[in-house]
Amino acid sequence: MQCLFLHSIMNIMKNLYLAFCISLVTLVNVCAQTNKSNNINTTGHNIHIQLKPYKNTTVYLGTYYGKGKTLADSAYLNSNSEGAFKGAKPLTEGIYFVVSPQYTIQFEVLVGKQQHFSIVADSANKLQPVITGSPDNSMFLQYSQESCPQFFCFVRFIRIFNKALCRFGTKIEIYCHLNRTQSFII
Repeated sequence: MQCLFLHSIMNIMKNLYLAFCISLVTLVNVCAQTNKSNNINTTGHNIHIQLKPYKNTTVYLGTYYGKGKTLADSAYLNSNSEGAFKGAKPLTEGIYFVVSPQYTIQFEVLVGKQQHFSIVADSANKLQPVITGSPDNSMFLQYSQESCPQFFCFVRFIRIFNKALCRFGTKIEIYCHLNRTQSFII
């Protein structure tokens, strides 16, 4: 009698355990389907770009690789200077740069976990691309501009030096001109 009682308790325990396992598997599947449907728009990468004045041409997205640089993606710009760097796989997180059809670096962007954003830029003003949909890039752009004021001074110095080089013939004349304009540079 006692053996029969233990046997029925064991059957009840097995049924409860089986019901628990089936419920757990069902719950996991439902959660996985919900996450999958929520992440459809965030898989891979999709970086919309408008880069004026380039039209009906290809621009590139490059990245730093060790001591060198490599191209990671390309985008065809239509007649409105618009295109997109798209891919099914996400890009490796890091600092990337946009490259013109003439293979000159235009500006840098930060690619993090959020790889669906937009860039509006003009090659005439490379230092101020407008990047929307990526808070990381807002902070990166602000950091770049605040941490490199010497760069902007250097750019002004080069412009003044090139003008002096064209106007004056000797090194002494250039040196005197640069000394006079030093206060404008810094």
